[in-house]
Amino acid sequence: MEAILKLLCCGSDDNSDTHSKTNQVGSLPADKITRPPKTHFATLNDIPLGDWQDTNGHKPPISPGKPPSITSSATSASSPVSLAPTSEELRNHRLACEKLWNLDSNRLNPGLDFEMYYQLSTNASSPTEKGRNKLFRYVNEPRIFTIPTYKYFYDLLDNYTAETGVTENHTSQEIKEQELFLKAFCNTKPGQYLHQYLVALRLCSGDPTTFQEKLQEIWFSPISRDGKADSSAFEHVFLGETREGEVIGFHNWLYMYFEEKFNRLEYKGYVKPKGSHPLENPTGKEHLTQVKFEWRSAFKPVSSAFIGTSPEFELALYTLLFLVEKHKVSASFDGIETEVVIHSFESRGVSRLGSCYPTIKC
Repeated sequence: MEAILKLLCCGSDDNSDTHSKTNQVGSLPADKITRPPKTHFATLNDIPLGDWQDTNGHKPPISPGKPPSITSSATSASSPVSLAPTSEELRNHRLACEKLWNLDSNRLNPGLDFEMYYQLSTNASSPTEKGRNKLFRYVNEPRIFTIPTYKYFYDLLDNYTAETGVTENHTSQEIKEQELFLKAFCNTKPGQYLHQYLVALRLCSGDPTTFQEKLQEIWFSPISRDGKADSSAFEHVFLGETREGEVIGFHNWLYMYFEEKFNRLEYKGYVKPKGSHPLENPTGKEHLTQVKFEWRSAFKPVSSAFIGTSPEFELALYTLLFLVEKHKVSASFDGIETEVVIHSFESRGVSRLGSCYPTIKC
């Protein structure tokens, strides 16, 4: 019988064993990650706006039912970009990562579609302090719910149990939701570029069905963190888990936003990068962040994440680097030098994806 797998992810913000047990709690309830019932919106006017308002009672500058025009950083992403990888991109993974960024036409526009409110700065080891207001100043929900990958990603958010050690048993409906998300992903530019890239390197069949099955295996097949089939790469990276009073994983901005919106996540401060850095004093309109927070009575000393990027960009980026077996790759995203970290492990002779996340490169 295979030994119990305990994935101890190294890195600045995913090595929970290197951090002190702050806000330690006992055994957490084996509750599902919950959200409002799944809703299929008939029109944009049926989509609820976020409930953010600032201390003066001002609502975000969003017009219900009218998606904003594509401007700002997404303008370049909307320009025609070839989906065929060049020979340089096949040799240089940095170029491939930056190509995926340019293909992300569904990325949100800072200042128009989202804005952060950092308020206070801290570091991973300093005492925790609650922000006066929420981390997300606003997010343009009407826009994101018109984009298939965002909508199907949202449908996945209540399919998991946060606590490790509890076997994940998925219903046929939940498996169908995984398939719908991956099908939508495969129809995006980042998804199509990833497929062509892997085919060019002979890492995947050219058959679309086989490609989707490969993605299903990488992201949704069960793995064991505490002795049972209690996790998956998707749950760990995009949603996060709790173990002995600490949060592990949890590197997706969209899930972070919804958990804060429904008062299950409490923002504890912006973690400044070391030394002089463009993100030392962020404006709230950057596409990369690192923050600390409390979630479900568990603590995360520092979690780094992209902000405003589409689900397809992140899934394509992490999948590409995992399959080409690159554990750290530096790339420039929106003018910020970023290091993308991939953790993998061996299980029964098969390489499995354990964790992945972006970090601010100092």
